[in-house]
Amino acid sequence: MSSLRIAYLVHNLHDPAVLRRVRMLQIGGATVEIAGFRRSDTPARPIGGVTPVDLGRTRDGGFPQRIAAIGLAGLRRDAVTEMVARADVVIARSLELMLYAAAQIRRSGKRPPLVYECLDIHRFLVTRSPAGTALRAVETALARRASLLITSSPGFIRNYFSERAGLRDLPVLLLENQVLVDSDTPAPPPPPSVPVGPPWRIGWFGALRDRKGFDILARLVQRLPGTVEVVMRGMPSEAVFPDGLAAETLPPGIRYLGRYTYPDDLPAIYADVHFTWAVDYFEEGLNSSWLLPNRLYEGGLNQSVPIALKGLETGRMLAALDTGIILSGDVESALADVFTGMTAERYAALKAKAAAVSRARFVTTPADCRALVDRLGEVKARARR
Repeated sequence: MSSLRIAYLVHNLHDPAVLRRVRMLQIGGATVEIAGFRRSDTPARPIGGVTPVDLGRTRDGGFPQRIAAIGLAGLRRDAVTEMVARADVVIARSLELMLYAAAQIRRSGKRPPLVYECLDIHRFLVTRSPAGTALRAVETALARRASLLITSSPGFIRNYFSERAGLRDLPVLLLENQVLVDSDTPAPPPPPSVPVGPPWRIGWFGALRDRKGFDILARLVQRLPGTVEVVMRGMPSEAVFPDGLAAETLPPGIRYLGRYTYPDDLPAIYADVHFTWAVDYFEEGLNSSWLLPNRLYEGGLNQSVPIALKGLETGRMLAALDTGIILSGDVESALADVFTGMTAERYAALKAKAAAVSRARFVTTPADCRALVDRLGEVKARARR
């Protein structure tokens, strides 16, 4: 039996999570071709050994502009049209790529099943503005063409997809943002490289796009100098941090140490901090309330103590696992109280709870990858009936 051929269309070829999904598909036995846009001027590199079709640059934070650019790109017959024609299944990562995929499927003259991968709910999709109404209509129309929805948090299903006519009946596959490992039994984390504080070190890694969270942490390190420091690593959003995170622009107590390689650098960067910042205000009350961020799983796998907010999906997950620091009420005061009262004994108790959570909760294994490809094979089989 020949392997399943996947055309994977993505919004940002530089996103490490794209590499994770490509590797999941490959480990599961699929052949993957990739095309997509990027959020920087840096040309796209091979992803999982596959050279992608680079469709050009779009802008972070410019959702209407991205929709327009991708819609125009979909009017052209190009290498992606042929890719789609060869595919057994097409996966579109985000709403704008669904629009592009639908256009390319139509141009290809073929009918491969379409899978909608939605890992964020953009604020425009939940507003009552004319733009929001139009985008919801587009999403509903595209969802009718889809055979499967892939999403990453139960909060998205409960608060958005199950409430939307045209989406609630679409079959759903929940794939949380777990760390991809190459064995069904993940290796233990390395020993911590950071001494037990103070200073207590908070790690904020991944997509750096939350100005409110940054300001809260900046005020915390200024309020408790020498007691708390913050280490940031990853991709700063140009829309949120237009001047970047240069050392001279950061307050004392916050350091930006650049990007890192996923997943190779994860054990070392989490061993270098005491706590994981799993708070996200980027789209407060909406997407940020429902998501489960990558760093929640990365930190959990490496036994870093997570910090989250009560009442949000992150807080619910940590409460169910009986781990972490869950803040409520006045977050800034609560955070300051936590670290004013932090002792080696208190930290040891928190660390022990983090270590007690099964590491299987935080990983995607080769068996999970095979199950994913099997599910996509079922999508292909149903489409042929």
